[in-house]
Amino acid sequence: MHITNSILNSIPELIRALEICGVQMSKADFEPKNMGVPHSPPTALPKGKMAVYIFLHGKKCLKVGKAGPKSNARYTSQHYSVGRTSSTLAKSIVKTPERVGMEKMEEEKVGAWIKSQTRRINILLDGGHSRDILNFVEAFYILRLKPVYEGQSR
Repeated sequence: MHITNSILNSIPELIRALEICGVQMSKADFEPKNMGVPHSPPTALPKGKMAVYIFLHGKKCLKVGKAGPKSNARYTSQHYSVGRTSSTLAKSIVKTPERVGMEKMEEEKVGAWIKSQTRRINILLDGGHSRDILNFVEAFYILRLKPVYEGQSR
């Protein structure tokens, strides 16, 4: 199964995992959005929402992250630039480009590369859910997809 379909079709498994932990949610609680390749970064985190986002390059997952209801910059722009914050996809690619099959990636070109070469999938949730739910959804996809740029051992 194609990795994108695997992610989009994994919501029922995520719901079962949440149920095991005593949390009742339904498919309607999740709004997956496949932004495609190439993609334009989202312009805003929808009001009252929080999100888990996934960056894919071919069959590899590069990054899984999360943005709470008040984390608009994290959701829209930070991962496309090296200088914005300490932990971004752009900074990781520039530091270790071999993980995506390149010898070198220049800081000023990495944002354009991410937009043109990666698929972004956003999974939106109602911002009224607890931060624990957001953390759980992010952890579910980190464990499931084993992103190249997550954790110290990768």
